[in-house]
Amino acid sequence: MLEKFADMHLQYMGETIWVPETKLGDYIGSGNGTMTGAALSGDVKWSLFENQAPDVCDFTLVGTIHDGDGAEISFEILGYSVHEPDTRTWRLSAGIRFTGGAGHARLPATGIVTGVFESESQTHHYELFRNGS
Repeated sequence: MLEKFADMHLQYMGETIWVPETKLGDYIGSGNGTMTGAALSGDVKWSLFENQAPDVCDFTLVGTIHDGDGAEISFEILGYSVHEPDTRTWRLSAGIRFTGGAGHARLPATGIVTGVFESESQTHHYELFRNGS
């Protein structure tokens, strides 16, 4: 059974904030945001890479979470987004992996991400899940 452990809200900034050296897909853009959850909350910086198509895109979203204690946790989201007909909304399903940083032990090694990207406001709203007991 899946158990929700965090929410992630991201804002596209339309500029290069941070671009890792090797990721799948073409660089689309970067931004910042927040992650909120019982185990970890903090500020997020991220970059998005996509193989774009009219109806379904595969993507990689990579970033870091900085918590209030100074820990930095890296993450990578790999998945697919599907365009909803007659809207400016993309729904996504993906996997997430967390690495590095002292706060990493507070998070599952991997999880599931679902959510939406609203192209009008340039915002991402994701829910993060892990395997429950």
